Amino acid sequence: MLGYDSDGKLKTYWLLPGKNMSDGLRIIDSEVEINVMKSVSNKIKNFVIYFDHTNHVSGRNIDDIVLSPEAELPEVFNPSRQCQQTEEAESEDRNPRNAPDGHVVHEELDVGEEIVELSYKLR
Repeated sequence: MLGYDSDGKLKTYWLLPGKNMSDGLRIIDSEVEINVMKSVSNKIKNFVIYFDHTNHVSGRNIDDIVLSPEAELPEVFNPSRQCQQTEEAESEDRNPRNAPDGHVVHEELDVGEEIVELSYKLR
């Protein structure tokens, strides 16, 4: 197959599109299957190929075989949501008495002015 001799030690399988491992594996052991793959290559861009080194597919040991090659994506955290604080917590954050030692709170300064002010203090 494809110019390589496998000596029967390696079996190659093609998983038919939209099928599961239990009903969609097709053994590739001649040029006929390769020609079928070639004929559908204009419609199917990704082929799922399995190489069976230890004869798991035709044997009874199916625990090590992945049953579905398609991964399900986990639910994604939405970074646009912001933490909602109560009014009481916000008023405590604005109170200079709650500021750590050596930290001066200037509510009227924006971030750019605070950076300039800190850079002058560090000189």
